[in-house]
Amino acid sequence: MTITVYSTPNCVACRQTKRLLTRQGIPYVEAHISEAPYTISELKELGYQTAPFVQVLDSTGGLIDEWAGFKPDRIKAIAPH
Repeated sequence: MTITVYSTPNCVACRQTKRLLTRQGIPYVEAHISEAPYTISELKELGYQTAPFVQVLDSTGGLIDEWAGFKPDRIKAIAPH
């Protein structure tokens, strides 16, 4: 599983997301939101209005989950048990 956190500078929700991922023992890669697989306008069209944009892929690159903003429930759902 590969988790990428697309964030922006000075983003409180981005920091909270990364902090909780770390506390839950979930490795992730951080990238600037401009490097997301979608453009900013496409993200907005998909209904994502806030940073961070988080994408969870399986080992083959298939989409498992994605969301925008700080979502502790989604993070805990992907934590190793």
